[in-house]
Amino acid sequence: MTPQQPLLFLQQLQQHHPAAFKRNFLLYGAIKIKGMLDEWKEILPWVLALLIFIPLSMVLADVIQQHLPQFDAAQSKSMAILALMLLLMLTTPYVIYQLKHSAAALYRMLRHTPIKLAIVILVQALNVYYWQSVLLQGILFFFALSFGFVRFYKENLLRHEATPEQQYCLQQIRRAAYWSYRQLRNTHLKMYFYPKSSARYADLAVQRMKYANLHQQIMQVEHKFAQQIKFIDLDSYLNEISQ
Repeated sequence: MTPQQPLLFLQQLQQHHPAAFKRNFLLYGAIKIKGMLDEWKEILPWVLALLIFIPLSMVLADVIQQHLPQFDAAQSKSMAILALMLLLMLTTPYVIYQLKHSAAALYRMLRHTPIKLAIVILVQALNVYYWQSVLLQGILFFFALSFGFVRFYKENLLRHEATPEQQYCLQQIRRAAYWSYRQLRNTHLKMYFYPKSSARYADLAVQRMKYANLHQQIMQVEHKFAQQIKFIDLDSYLNEISQ
């Protein structure tokens, strides 16, 4: 695959399927990071996480203390942090679902994130009711933000020669991949409402095949393009920098 082919492919998608790029947002990969660390880009997700979730935890703690006066300030804050962890847990499976159908290699790297976040939530629940350790709570909150927000907001391991245009192209191709899967799924669901002998069922079957082929094609392009501009896993990155 030449460097121009993904861009041409994206242009064709935008021309033939403009709906794929309207009201279709991916909840991952907003910031692309070269290698493991990329100066300010590495700090920005954490700044956003702190600006969003620390004020939310303070507001939730005040609400809990007002409506549940039997809890003191420390307990209210612990429960607020636990509530935010549960909120992240609710959104994480959907992000993993998007990854599965739009970025195969990245999905394999992050697919176990809900399990890690669930362990953090379980330990925090035990901390709220038994240990009440402020230090442990801070550590757990750090890991919850890392697993539930920062790791999805940023995507690292990009090669140093990857241009901003290539990074944008990769994300747009992933948007189209997820859109095509949604169309495939929706068309499949519509088929249940029509008899198999009807003309409408036959039309939907043709559409389903069209979207299935489109999704497979986009996923293949995405995977090949991702291999060109980023390290697929940490081992390949470490092997590259050690040479």
